[in-house]
Amino acid sequence: MNESLRALIVDDSPRDAMMLERALRSRWADLVSSRVDTEEEMRNALHSDDWDVIISDEVMPVFDAAGALRVLHETNRDIPFIVCSGVMVTQDAIELMKQGAGDFVRKDDLARMAPAVERELQQAETRRQRRQAEESLRESEAFNRAIIESSQDCISVIDSEGLLNYMNVGGQHLMGIPRIQDYLDRPWVEFWQEGYQFLARQAITTALKGEFSHFQAVAMNTGEGSEWWDVVITRLPPSRNRSGSLLAVARDITLTKRMEQEQRQQDARLQEALLQTIAVTARTIEKRDPFTAGHQQRVSGLVVRIARQMGLKTDRITGLKLGALIHDIGKISIPSEVLVRPGELTDTEFSLVKDHCELGYDILKDVDLPWPVADLIYHHHERLDGSGYPQGLKGDQISMEARILAVADMVEAMSSHRPYRHAFEMTRVREEIINQQGKQLDGDVVDACIRVLDEEFDFDKDDTSLSDNFG
Repeated sequence: MNESLRALIVDDSPRDAMMLERALRSRWADLVSSRVDTEEEMRNALHSDDWDVIISDEVMPVFDAAGALRVLHETNRDIPFIVCSGVMVTQDAIELMKQGAGDFVRKDDLARMAPAVERELQQAETRRQRRQAEESLRESEAFNRAIIESSQDCISVIDSEGLLNYMNVGGQHLMGIPRIQDYLDRPWVEFWQEGYQFLARQAITTALKGEFSHFQAVAMNTGEGSEWWDVVITRLPPSRNRSGSLLAVARDITLTKRMEQEQRQQDARLQEALLQTIAVTARTIEKRDPFTAGHQQRVSGLVVRIARQMGLKTDRITGLKLGALIHDIGKISIPSEVLVRPGELTDTEFSLVKDHCELGYDILKDVDLPWPVADLIYHHHERLDGSGYPQGLKGDQISMEARILAVADMVEAMSSHRPYRHAFEMTRVREEIINQQGKQLDGDVVDACIRVLDEEFDFDKDDTSLSDNFG
């Protein structure tokens, strides 16, 4: 075990550097260190001496860890780089590791520094050995075994019965195995949590047939915070010592999985913000027309139920839901006295009301949404026979989403009270849409709507909430 270490410390605080040196001497009695805190000083130090490890503060007055990594990369030297910071944001740490940092340690937890340095030195040695193996093309069996033993992947050999014959030292460390002897000749699938053992068995069966096998799983017990693994299993060529053996290579993808989870959470927050914005917009529209307050919300509940009956995918239902919530947004440009007038409208006034489809389209056409909401709003008063407005579209020229919204909009309007008429009985509502089935209204949509109404759909009770993901 090497008791000497040459450490280049990039830090503007002599006191912090002294504490760091003390932590390193607990492992390496023969410690040679030098402190720099500017780009020029670091360049000179790299040029004048060889270093086993570089330990850098994250942020300094005139320099930072990202700059130190850049200087190191310019030298084309493979020196382990560890970030040591008083406060480290997870996202910042991930970004620095993407740029080449091997690990990060908080200044209030310097007990981790020596193990972290030792691990990075081992990884650097692994990289050096791999480069040497590539340059010499082929090494002896002993040297190849050394490479496998020091690999930071978990490498296992499984026999044709699915029992573990071998696991490399790096894999033992990452899997948290103190004594590999206790696991030899036991089922390899036991390394994975119960919910993933079926995938492991299936992968072994596939690989034994000579086919490529791949799956992702969570380990039963892990070391160093490794949880998620990406596993590839291939069949080894037959030899005198083994027949039908498999090689399983498991790579730690915990960091990637955590980043994916963070991205999903961020996407969920953005979607919720979008939904809330649309809800506010819908309420704003309906404040101008008290006689139809809640109309858009109730229509959105019905379109979701119809779309589910028709088997639309969740993403399409989401776009349909959002469009229904603001399908009358164009009415915001119509004079209030026209909207609230209790009697029948004049031809001129009705023409103004009909303009709300085009006005709504104009409002939303330049908004970058993942669904064709603007077109949905534009066409929700179109009819299959061409009698609708504003474009007089026919048949397949009208999207399925617009056909669904047209039926739901009509059903809600007929079943709600208006100043110039009473609400229709549901029996009459059914008769009206069935009478227009295949004429103005899509037949399949009407059938689905009737099935929803047969389930005793209630506009007030069956409205879908903004947080139910519309699925």
